[in-house]
Amino acid sequence: MIGSEDSPYRFKIIPLRVTVNRAVTFEGRGELVQLLPGGQLKTLWKSRLPAFPHKVFLSSQGHVVLLDTHAGSGQGKNALVIYSSRGELIANYDFNTVVPDVDDRKRFYYALSGFYLSSVYTVRWATYAGVPHLTLRDRDGKGPTINLTTGEFKTVWNGQSRR
Repeated sequence: MIGSEDSPYRFKIIPLRVTVNRAVTFEGRGELVQLLPGGQLKTLWKSRLPAFPHKVFLSSQGHVVLLDTHAGSGQGKNALVIYSSRGELIANYDFNTVVPDVDDRKRFYYALSGFYLSSVYTVRWATYAGVPHLTLRDRDGKGPTINLTTGEFKTVWNGQSRR
């Protein structure tokens, strides 16, 4: 179960179809719960996930972010998936959208060596004009920003590229 330090939300992932000899799964079901006074849990939503993520992040407002699927190899179409606190799918971006300039040789290397998105980008929460956003930033401070209300994917702010 994944939690957020400053909120009552918790997110569980239940693996489905686990490969026994390698303990690997590519499918899962997710469940967002809320901690209530007295220690009870209230289920807010349950859903089959489009891919089994490497990392899960949870905002203080209950947004669930599923990140990384081996650098676009195999499950690249679900590299960054975002749900609202009500279980609505806000965004589902493939690896090529999040990291458009990676050639096939580099992508293959990243797939073999680990998880690209969660090892290259730092995930941060931000608020712009009262609207919650997710930011992915590399060592140089570059990377996309995603509006957590509309799912809009943005790489240019005030005329300045964040790529």
